[in-house]
Amino acid sequence: MCDKMGANIKRFQKLIDNSGKTRPTIAKELGCDTSTITKHYNGDRGITTDYLIKYAKYFNVSADYLLGLSNAKSINPEMQAASKYTGLNDDSLFMLHHSTKSGALVSETNNFLLDIDNYSDFYELCFYLKAYRDFYSQFVDFREKMEEKYAVYVYKTDNPYEFEEDYDKSVELLQEIEDKRDVQIIRMHETLKRLIDKYCADIIERENSLTKDDVLPDFDDELNEEGDPNGNH
Repeated sequence: MCDKMGANIKRFQKLIDNSGKTRPTIAKELGCDTSTITKHYNGDRGITTDYLIKYAKYFNVSADYLLGLSNAKSINPEMQAASKYTGLNDDSLFMLHHSTKSGALVSETNNFLLDIDNYSDFYELCFYLKAYRDFYSQFVDFREKMEEKYAVYVYKTDNPYEFEEDYDKSVELLQEIEDKRDVQIIRMHETLKRLIDKYCADIIERENSLTKDDVLPDFDDELNEEGDPNGNH
């Protein structure tokens, strides 16, 4: 959600909430009225360019982050460029950078997943994960509404079984959503297994290739030159 000037309200709210400071304190340090910050926070007043710059400097984030144009809070130009190119946020970029430096395994895995030959499977996994998330959200929302609705029914009648048929229909719909969610789990498992199998096969193939290239010593020749294990020459 953005205000009239294009600032991302949810990001601004999160910066305020995570600052550990009260709005009056922030207002005093910025030299403005508390009501101004409250109106910006609630989206009742658009955040002007002047205030956008103030907030960006105060919270030490990029203006692009507040505008929703970048996922990176950092004002570091390299981080901003990496975020705009990949779509990753600061935390993801930080973990990717440091985990890659810690060893070849992470780099190897990342390269495997994003390889052109494996990307379709990786994208498929992400697609099923999103579908599962959507069905999970539907399941939770529907269950809460159903329980609330049935609780009202029971409260309004002396006979709790009066609305049993309606409740059973709701349970069936809830089960349908859960079944769809389970289908996505199965698809994720199948895709993940396929990726893991390909990954292991790829590693084994490369290891075998390296073994074939190595020249193994001829132990028979060495034994003839040095004598047998019993010390005879």
